[in-house]
Amino acid sequence: MRMFLIIALGLALVMCQSTAAQENQDSSGPPSGPTVSDDGQQPAVAAQPPAVSAQPAAALSEYAQTVLADNPLVYWQLNDVGDTAHDASGNGHDASITGGVTLGAPGAFGGATAMTLDGQTGFLRDNASLTIGPDFTIEAWVKASSVTEDAPILTVLAPDGQGFRSLYLDAGHFRGMDDATGNWPTYSLTTPANYDTTAWHHVVFTTQGDTNLTVWVDGVLAASGTVPNVANFSGNPVLGFADNPAFHQFAGSLEHVALYAQVLSADRIAAHYTAATGSAPGADCSASLQSLINTAPAGSVLRVPKCLYRETIVINKPLTLDGQGQAEVRGSDVWTDWTAAGSRWVSRNSVPDMGGDTPGSVYVDQFRAAHIEQVFVDGGSLTQVPSNPDGTQFALDSGRHVIIGTNPAGHVIEVTTRRQWEITQADNVTVANFTFRDAATGAQGHAIGNDDHNNFTLSNSTLSDAHGSLLAIGGAGSNASVLGNTISRAGDLAIAGFRGDHTLIQGNTITQSGRGGWDSGWQAGGIKNVGSTNLTVDGNSVFANGGSGIWCDIGCHGITVTNNKVYGNTTTGIFFEISTGANIARNAVWGNGREGIYISDSGGAEVSSNVVAWNAIGVSVLQTQRSDRPDSDGTGNYVHNNVIAMSRPDAQAFIWVQSGPGKLLDPSAGNHGANNSYWYPSAEDNHDRFSWQHGFQKLSDFSGTPGDSGGKYLSQADRDASLNSAGVPLSPG
Repeated sequence: MRMFLIIALGLALVMCQSTAAQENQDSSGPPSGPTVSDDGQQPAVAAQPPAVSAQPAAALSEYAQTVLADNPLVYWQLNDVGDTAHDASGNGHDASITGGVTLGAPGAFGGATAMTLDGQTGFLRDNASLTIGPDFTIEAWVKASSVTEDAPILTVLAPDGQGFRSLYLDAGHFRGMDDATGNWPTYSLTTPANYDTTAWHHVVFTTQGDTNLTVWVDGVLAASGTVPNVANFSGNPVLGFADNPAFHQFAGSLEHVALYAQVLSADRIAAHYTAATGSAPGADCSASLQSLINTAPAGSVLRVPKCLYRETIVINKPLTLDGQGQAEVRGSDVWTDWTAAGSRWVSRNSVPDMGGDTPGSVYVDQFRAAHIEQVFVDGGSLTQVPSNPDGTQFALDSGRHVIIGTNPAGHVIEVTTRRQWEITQADNVTVANFTFRDAATGAQGHAIGNDDHNNFTLSNSTLSDAHGSLLAIGGAGSNASVLGNTISRAGDLAIAGFRGDHTLIQGNTITQSGRGGWDSGWQAGGIKNVGSTNLTVDGNSVFANGGSGIWCDIGCHGITVTNNKVYGNTTTGIFFEISTGANIARNAVWGNGREGIYISDSGGAEVSSNVVAWNAIGVSVLQTQRSDRPDSDGTGNYVHNNVIAMSRPDAQAFIWVQSGPGKLLDPSAGNHGANNSYWYPSAEDNHDRFSWQHGFQKLSDFSGTPGDSGGKYLSQADRDASLNSAGVPLSPG
C-alpha cells in the first residue's frame, strides 16, 4: 500500500504541476476590490488584503490568546531558538527542526519572528503522533519564496499510507487535501483565485465530517466543497514536507501554525485574522456597487467584494453579479443623531417620502400595511403606530422624523430609506450569492425582480425584511429562474409573479411572510402567481407564512408544482384557482390552517402522489358562481394515489363541492378520483368525511362515486411509513 500511495501522490504532483503551468502567474496583484472577467472565470490574481502594519508587542500576545481560546491540539508559534519548535497548546507536540531552516526571520505581524524553510532540506516534524478525526482544522500564516512555489505547507501521513491530510500551496493557489490515495482530485479542494503568495497570508483548511471542506484566505472563504468520506487515522504532522518524494519541499516562511480537533467557525477565523492585523477581513469598500457595475463589461461576471452597500443598484446590461456569499445590499441607513423627548427619542433626520401602498390593496390592518416605512433596532423590526410608540414600536411626526420608545444609546438603529435593492433594465441578468435586507415596498411592489426582462436569474441569496413583497417575476419577461434562495419576512408576498412565461422557482426556503396587515384572501403568504404560464415550482420549503404557501390564480396555465414541503401556513398549502392545467405531485403538505391542496374553479388539474396530513381539510375541489372562471372550469380534474391523514374525526379528508350551476359534478366533465389512501384517529362515525354532491360518512359509499374509486383506509403502520418517507411529522404537533 505504501508503493500505491507513492504512485498516487506522484500522479497528484504531475497534475498539480500541469495545472500550475496552465495558469497565469502574476505576482503584482491588483488593489483590493472587485474582480471582473469577461469569460466568467476567476482573474489571474485575487484581491489582496490590506498591508499588515507593524503592531506593538501586545498584538502578538493578543493573537496567541485568540488562538489558545479555541483549544488547539497543537500550536507552534515558530519564534523559537534552538532545534525544537515548542507547542504552546500545552499538549506536548513539540516539533524537531531539521535541515535548512532559518530562525528569527521577519514575521507576519507585531514584530514577531518566523521560520524560513529552504525548499531543499528544511522541515519540522512533530515528535508525537496525532489522531486526525472527521472534524479538523489546519491554520497557518504563510509566505512563499516565489509565486511558483508548489509544495505542502503541513501534512499528516499515516505510517501505513492509509491516511493523509494536507494544507498545500500550488503556484498561487491554496489547496486542502482530505486524502491523496483516491482518484485525483476527488478528495481535494483548491482556491480558484490566484494569490500573490510572496506576501503573508492567513490560511485555514477545515474538514467537517471528513466530507465538507473549506479553505479560507485572509479571513475570507475562498473555496468550499464536498468530497467522499475517509477514515480516521493517526500520524506525525510535518511542516514543509509530506514524508514522500512525490512532493517538493516548501520554500518560504511559516509562523503561527495550529491544528484543531474541531472546525473553526467563520467568526473565529475572522477573529484570528483581526487579532493579527487590527482590521476585519474583506476588501476595500470605498467604491459604490453601482460604480463597479457601471465599469463592468457587458456579459461579464462581476465578483463583488465583501462589503455592505446601502444603495439601490441598476443593472442596464447583460451581467452576472456575484456577491461571493459575502456582499450585502440594504435599503436602510444607520441613523445616529437622536434627541430625547420625555420617555421617547426623536431623529434629526426625516424619512424621505417613498410613496404608499398599491392602489386597490385589501387589508385586515390598513394602517400597518399602508404605511411602508421601516425601523430596525439591532436588526429586529419595530411596528409602526400612529403615535406614542413603546419599546417595540415607532411613529412618524408631521415632519417625518422617527420617534422610538427605545433609548438608541448602545444600539444600531436602521431606517429604511429606499424601496428597492435592484432594478433590472436588461435581458440576461444574473444575481447570485448576495444578502439583501430592508426595503420599503408596497404589496404589489418589489425590492428585486426581472422588471419585465428575459433570462433573469436570482440564486443562492438571502432576501428578507421587505415591508410589502420581496421578489417579483414575470410581466413581459420569460425564462426567469429563482434558485436556492432563502426568502423571508415579507409583509405581503415572498415571491409575486404576474403573467410570466417559463418561470422556474426551485430549491428555495420561503418563510415568515404575509403577516404585514394585508388580507390573505386578496394576497399574502409565500408564493403567488397570477396569469403565469409554464411555471414550475419544485423542491421548495414553504412554511410558517401568513396566507397560502403556493398559490396560482386567474389564468395560470401549464403549471407544475412538485416535490415541495408546504407546512404551517395559516390558510391553504397549495392553491390552484381560476386556472387551467396543473400537475401537482409528490408534495408533502401538512399542518396548514385550511386546505392542504385546493383546486378552485379550475380545470385540468392532476393531483397525485402527495402526502397531505394534519390540515383542516385534506383535498378540496370546488366550483362556485363567478364570472372570471375559465371555460374549462370544473372539467378534467383527476385526484389519485394521494395519502391523506386527518387529525380529527370530524375533519373532511376529500371533498368535491359545487355551489350553484356548473360542470363539476356532471359525468361529462371527466372529474374523478382514484386510489387515495386515508387515515383517521378513530373509526367512522356520524361525521361527514367525504363529499360528492353531498356528504358521506363512510369511505365505502364515497368510493362508489366518481369522487374516489378504490379509496382505502391505512393502518397506522402504513400511515407512519408514508409520512416518514415524505418527511412529515407523525402527529399534528
